[in-house]
Parts: sequence; C-alpha cells; structure tokens
Amino acid sequence: MPVIAILNEAGFTPAEMELMLAAITDFVPKVTQPWGCEAVTITDTATATSWNVHITSANRHTGALGYHDKNSKGIPYAYCLPGTAYNRFGNYHKPLIVKGRTVLPESMRSGTLSVICHEIAEMLGDPLIQTVSMQDKNGHQWLVEIADPVAGVSYMKVINGTPCIFPDVVLPSFYDIEGKPPYSLANNPIAPFTIKSSKGYAYWRNALGKFIKI
Repeated sequence: MPVIAILNEAGFTPAEMELMLAAITDFVPKVTQPWGCEAVTITDTATATSWNVHITSANRHTGALGYHDKNSKGIPYAYCLPGTAYNRFGNYHKPLIVKGRTVLPESMRSGTLSVICHEIAEMLGDPLIQTVSMQDKNGHQWLVEIADPVAGVSYMKVINGTPCIFPDVVLPSFYDIEGKPPYSLANNPIAPFTIKSSKGYAYWRNALGKFIKI
C-alpha cells in the first residue's frame, strides 16, 4: 500500500494542514478506485519509501505550479508551490440569482490543494511516467498523465465546513477509443482522446519514442 506524505515546508498552520490532509484523503479514492490502484495512506510524515509531496518554493519548474517525477529508486515524488496559487484551498462563489435569472454564474479558482491533488493523481496514474494508452483514431498512443487533458477544470466539495476546489481527472474511458461517458470526474471531455479544456494538453509517443505535445 503506497504511503503519500504531504510535507509542510512552507509554514502552513496546523489547522491548514489538518484540513489539507482531510481534503486529500477525500480526493484520492476518486482516482484509485476507477483506475484500479492500490489503496493509499495519506500522512504528513515521510519514510524511506513514502511518496513525498513537498509544499515548498524550492526546486520549482519554470512556469509550473507543481510537477512530479521519480527518484533513482523509482519512488515517485512531487514539488508543489505554496504561494502562487490563489490561496490554500481555492476560492468558490455561488451563482448570483435574481428573480430566477442567473446574474453571475458559479465560479471557482484553484489553490494549493488543487495543485497537490493534480500531482498526486498523476503519480498514482503513472508512477514511473512511462505508461501509454491504447491507440487513438490516428494511431497515436498518449502518455497517461491523467490530470493534464482536463487542466484548468475544477469541482468544489465542502470538507470540514470549508469549500475546497479539486482538479478534474480523466477516467479510463478517456483513453479507450470506444469508451463511454463519463470521461472525467467533472464530465468535461466530450469524447475519448478529446481535449475540451482551454488549458488542457497531452503528449503522444512517435515511432522514435519521442513525446509530442498536443
């Protein structure tokens, strides 16, 4: 059973970390169950074999709020920025309805939690960053990075009284040319191998083994 350690290297308060762990614990089964992964333990204490998620401004990748990789022993890890996302748990506004007419739609903005859950989802979906899908209609096999095709898409769930913004994640049906909906947790893609999100992206592997961005 993988142990994922959320390491507070950015001065989050104990209350913030308690909520962070509760929110991540709620999110992870939404990935492990449809993808057939092992059950996961979420903790704030690292071990020699834990999959460590560092909340820190160190080791950042230019232009990225977070990234994941694996070490020399094949153990996944991730780095997530604490301060560039909107806030710790995202921001949510209910729709404004006046006399039965929607004046302002529901709005969500992601936060640090969203970044962390994005990276965890991809660590679980492809721990060694090498899994490719079956072929799409063009004969291309996509790298299975399960949060990238729906990047920028979110959903809200209240955790311990706090609205928390979570990232969308594609489901196995997304990588099946004959797959049936839903294709993601938030039901964003309209068909398999189809990127609807304006911020979504993916990579397919060519005959030379090189990954080409879509």
